[in-house]
Amino acid sequence: MRNAFMLCIIIAIELIFTSSIYPLPLVGIAGIATQNPRTKMFATLIESHLDNILRLNFITSAEVFEPINSLLLREQLANFNCKEESCLYRYAMNAHISVIILGSVEQRSYSIVLTLSAFGTDVPYFGKTIYKYTASIPTHGFSFTLREHSYIFEEHCARFIAGLLKRYKKPVFIRFQNNQPSLNPSLRTNGIFTAYRPTIGFATKTPKHTPFMQYIPIGTVSIRNGILTSFTPLIKEGDFILVDYSHVADEIYEFYYGRKRELVFSPPNYNDSLFTMIYTPLASLTMPIVSPFLGYLANRDYSGLGLWCINFA
Repeated sequence: MRNAFMLCIIIAIELIFTSSIYPLPLVGIAGIATQNPRTKMFATLIESHLDNILRLNFITSAEVFEPINSLLLREQLANFNCKEESCLYRYAMNAHISVIILGSVEQRSYSIVLTLSAFGTDVPYFGKTIYKYTASIPTHGFSFTLREHSYIFEEHCARFIAGLLKRYKKPVFIRFQNNQPSLNPSLRTNGIFTAYRPTIGFATKTPKHTPFMQYIPIGTVSIRNGILTSFTPLIKEGDFILVDYSHVADEIYEFYYGRKRELVFSPPNYNDSLFTMIYTPLASLTMPIVSPFLGYLANRDYSGLGLWCINFA
């Protein structure tokens, strides 16, 4: 009876996979754990940057993910007091969320430690961690403004998303139209891919005869601009390939690297150079007199101003 129940669950999961051919995988940000009000402020920045990056044109045009309302997701998780990864996995499975992002930000004596990770619920992950990223941001001897903190966190969030896309593999299921196999028309990829078929196996070790889902390679398919040009004759409805998005990860990395260079190394402004050339000789002549005079007045040190005037005279 128990084995039959588990078998029904596996079949239901398989039906979910094969029926959701064209919809994009959902991705949600479960939240960033904090330890005090300061790190909670950082967590708000990090969650905002992650959400913005996931909605970049690089990702949406490639149809990698469909971001969900992360604020609503976190409210639902809080209502169910769902904090452990096992609970997050069950919730994501029930809500058909393919990728869950979570993390923590910790304030230490001389640094801020940011940890971000993502786990998948679809094939081939089933709760396994796809990618984990940790960064230690030194703070000793620095006085960062909130804006500078935001820039730093944005860069690390971009590195995390790029690393996630380097490792993430999305299942793309094959369907038949007019007795011919086809893929999602919006899929624009090229290459030779291994085709897999979901099947049900039974454990030979303890507990014996327990059913489980396994994926068997059945051959290769050739794809050109998203169109199947050649395929194994064994292919049938419900088989799938795994597509990676390394090229999208490279675009994100290059975009944010260029953005960082623009912030750190701003291009020269000829108007500033001309202003400096005109101002420097005048400043050199007047500063020895004007600077002390204005300094004494600003501090209302009239006795010091009098002594300076006598000495100067």
